[in-house]
Amino acid sequence: MNLPEFVQIEPVGQCNLACRMCPVVLREEKPPAFMPYDAFCRLLDQFPAVRELHLQGLGEPLLHPRFFDMVRYAAQRGIEVSTNTNLTALSERRAEECVKSGLARLHVSLDAAEARAYEYIRVGARFSKVLRNLGWLNQAKERLHAAQPEIRLVAVAMRANLEQLPALVRLARRYRVHSLSIQHLAHDFSGRLDSAAAAQAARRPRSRTLRLAVARRLHRVFRRGHAVLHGRDARPEEFRQHDARRRRTGVEQ
Repeated sequence: MNLPEFVQIEPVGQCNLACRMCPVVLREEKPPAFMPYDAFCRLLDQFPAVRELHLQGLGEPLLHPRFFDMVRYAAQRGIEVSTNTNLTALSERRAEECVKSGLARLHVSLDAAEARAYEYIRVGARFSKVLRNLGWLNQAKERLHAAQPEIRLVAVAMRANLEQLPALVRLARRYRVHSLSIQHLAHDFSGRLDSAAAAQAARRPRSRTLRLAVARRLHRVFRRGHAVLHGRDARPEEFRQHDARRRRTGVEQ
C-alpha cells in the first residue's frame, strides 16, 4: 500500500479562545495537550512519501512552544507545511521565527473587520492584537526578503458578521493577504457529547447559521464584496435602493 503524500497532525489539543461556534468551548478543563517534539518527529518519519503537512486540529497550534521547530523539521525534508491559527499567540520575535522556519502557508481565522463583531465571535481575543500580529508578519517577510508564509484569511460566515464581508476584503488588501475564504457554519455536535452539552451545542450553531438568512441578503453582500475586490468600492444603485427599502419597512430583504 502506498503511504499518503498529505498528512495532517494536531500538535496542540487545546485553545486559548472560547469562540461561540467552536466545540472546544464545551470540553472539560484539562492540562496542556502538547504533542512532544520527539513524538512528532517519530510520527512524521513514518511517512517517507509525504509532500504536504498540515499542522492543525481543534487546538491553537501556535501555543506549542516548539511549533516552529516542528515546521523547520518538516520543511528541511522538502515538505510543504501549512497551519491554521487565530494569530493571537504571536510576538514580534516569533513572527520572524515563523518566516525563518520555512512555513509555506498560514491560514488566519478572522471573521470580521472591526473589533466589536470580531470580539463577539472570538471570545477572549483582541482585534487590535491580531492586526498588530499581521503587521509583524508582513514586516518580518519584508526584512528577510521572503515570499512565505503565504497569508490567507478564513472567516466563518454567520448572521452576526455577514455584513462585514466587503470590509474584510478591504482589510485583506491592506495587509497584503493572498486570499480570503468564507466558510459556512456547519457544525453538528449531537451524539458526540453528553446529552446536556450536546443540546446546548446544537442550539448554538442553529441560532447563528446562515441557513436562516434570506437569499437576497446573501446575494447582496457577496456582490458588494466582489465589487470591493475589483476596485468598485462605491455601492451600485441597487444596493442603495435595497438598504432604503429595509430601513423603511424594517424587514430584511
